[in-house]
Amino acid sequence: MDKYRAEHNKILLDEAMGANGFVQMKYLTVSVFKKSIEEARNYFTRTGADLTAHFNRLGSRAMALDAADKLQILHDFFHGEESGYQFNLRQAARYGHSFKDFLVPDTFEFEKDCFRMGDKFGRVVFLRDYANFIKDGMVAELCDFNCNMILSLDIIPIPTDEAVREVEKRVLGVETNITNWQRRQNTNNNFSAVIPYDMELQRKESKEFLDDLTTRD
Repeated sequence: MDKYRAEHNKILLDEAMGANGFVQMKYLTVSVFKKSIEEARNYFTRTGADLTAHFNRLGSRAMALDAADKLQILHDFFHGEESGYQFNLRQAARYGHSFKDFLVPDTFEFEKDCFRMGDKFGRVVFLRDYANFIKDGMVAELCDFNCNMILSLDIIPIPTDEAVREVEKRVLGVETNITNWQRRQNTNNNFSAVIPYDMELQRKESKEFLDDLTTRD
């Protein structure tokens, strides 16, 4: 009955792909520097509850993973999903073994334009130069590629009051540049000069950014 099973599976797969009925699983790692383990645990408890509530409003479900689950995810990424996955963190620590030895691929070779892990090929793509403004939809577009991917974003949170002071300085600097430009035009008896587009755009974007900070944090 194998040919009928194959045909039936193909029909189900075509229906699922045609209806765009797929499930995405994304893993978010949050790290923080605290003075003590108690402060870190309180932070993660509070942050985990907030993330779960936010994801529920988006129609998604968030759940916390322990160390063993995280190691299995990394192991499956580098080795493929294997039914024989077995790793005991306590036993490895007792033997003095590192979990990294268990996670690394069996072979790792570097080619001219790619790298190879066993029978898998991969390539690292990075942003060399950043634009002045990057839309948040860029992350969604990167994650929509149909391939296994690790996307790394290093984000340093800044307190709101400190950020507002910094943006206010930027806004003041833009206004000062515009005032100096208008003063130079007035000195040249050019009283009807229009503010250059780049200065007007800087003024608009800086004010919008300041409004986002003060109203939406």
